[in-house]
Amino acid sequence: MPPAPDVIHLRAAIHTFLVMASATLQRAVGVSATVVSSAGVVPEPGARYVVVIGVEGDLSGVTWIIPQPLAQALVRKMIGSADPPFDQTALPFGGADRQGQARTIVRDAAIELANILMGCAGEMLAGYGMRVELTPPRLAATVAPGIGSRLSTAHGMVDVVFHPAGRAA
Repeated sequence: MPPAPDVIHLRAAIHTFLVMASATLQRAVGVSATVVSSAGVVPEPGARYVVVIGVEGDLSGVTWIIPQPLAQALVRKMIGSADPPFDQTALPFGGADRQGQARTIVRDAAIELANILMGCAGEMLAGYGMRVELTPPRLAATVAPGIGSRLSTAHGMVDVVFHPAGRAA
């Protein structure tokens, strides 16, 4: 069993991972993203979704903190509308609880976006000799300590926290 990657190697892998995630974000949502930080990240205030993707191997997990406007942009792309409002009267589906449905759809879009980004960018971690086996994403209320990074988008900052093996995600 090979040893876990050292911190310098891990930071290089994380940077490459974020560049790949940025390209995937452009393809999946049509939103440009730039890697702006590889240091300690303090999530911005506001409506955000904290999505943890468990990892078995050299990481114990990766936490994605996705701003609500970015999740809404994914919903817009999925339903093929340039700017649907996210209120109870103008949604393209029926039902008595349209506002609740809208919240659920946007939340689920954030979870799916984290899953897409992790799946696409996660493949390259093996190229750095890292063992990575993904588990299903889940919402979390807090962010566990780890190695933080940040992507800047027009819809807000996407914070990404990598949890090395041996630490809970």
